[in-house]
Amino acid sequence: MATPQPIDRSDDAFPQAAAAVMTELTTALTAVIEGCDGVPGTRPIDISRGLGIDMKLAWKASHLANSAAPFDAVRHLPGAAGMRILLEAASTRGCPAETVRRADRGFEAVRSFISRRAGSRRAFESMVAGIEGARDRRLEVEHRRLLFDGASSVWGMRADLLYRFDVLFPSSIGGLLDCVTVRSMVGARRLRGGVILPFPRPRIIDDRGQETRIVLDEPLDPAVKAGELPLLEDYCDGPVPPFKLRRIGDAAMHEAAGTEAADSASFTVTTGEVLRAVQPTRVTQDTHGIFQLMRLRMPAERAVFDVLVHDDLLEPGVEPDVYL
Repeated sequence: MATPQPIDRSDDAFPQAAAAVMTELTTALTAVIEGCDGVPGTRPIDISRGLGIDMKLAWKASHLANSAAPFDAVRHLPGAAGMRILLEAASTRGCPAETVRRADRGFEAVRSFISRRAGSRRAFESMVAGIEGARDRRLEVEHRRLLFDGASSVWGMRADLLYRFDVLFPSSIGGLLDCVTVRSMVGARRLRGGVILPFPRPRIIDDRGQETRIVLDEPLDPAVKAGELPLLEDYCDGPVPPFKLRRIGDAAMHEAAGTEAADSASFTVTTGEVLRAVQPTRVTQDTHGIFQLMRLRMPAERAVFDVLVHDDLLEPGVEPDVYL
């Protein structure tokens, strides 16, 4: 193997520098495969049979050689031992020595870049996955799935979907706004016994971080009694557990008590209520705008937050901003 010759691109912006080293490697590796005798193409089976290497390594080489964009094949980079086997096999199949050395230099440049700019392969994969224009989004999805599975295991609960729908409109009390809020846990399930399932109540927080307690809330279903979770029965499904109100200091939380075993089936819980006189529609000492915040307090495969805002609550030409 050739002596490592890392390319110092520390002054370059990360996306451009990362793309440069990956492009050099994929170009060089393509030349290696094309320069070998008895390798008819760049399919994994062609490389495996032509170079006499195992299919897993050939599969990685094929993805690198056929990548259409610099970051397409980042997750398929072989290790140092695998690359050594690949290049040694290419040398015995008639590939020109300089072509092999170029691929070797390109691989060492990528390794050096990862060490200097990312610290580890996993960090490098995550960094390039977030670069706009990177076409391979499978790694990001894989990481999110791992995070979801891990959080579900630790918390002992999960949901298919967390949904919230808010409608903001001028209140009958001048200068204030009202809010209709519908919230759903779709496909919720506790994965083991003893897990308490919370259903957080809406909270109104001012700019000082203090909770406003003068807001009047009304269930959308008039049959709901005071202190009960304001369920919308028509939008609930499955064996919904009973939720009881628990007070924690001045705060209140509806919770379903833990059971002896995991839930036998998933269920959907949907609530609906109107919050009256939520906050001023104009800037005051403690309120400098309308902010709707959805916090995710349960591992879920998807989260959807829809907000409808009445035109009268916005200054002319003002468009709401969205932050994730």
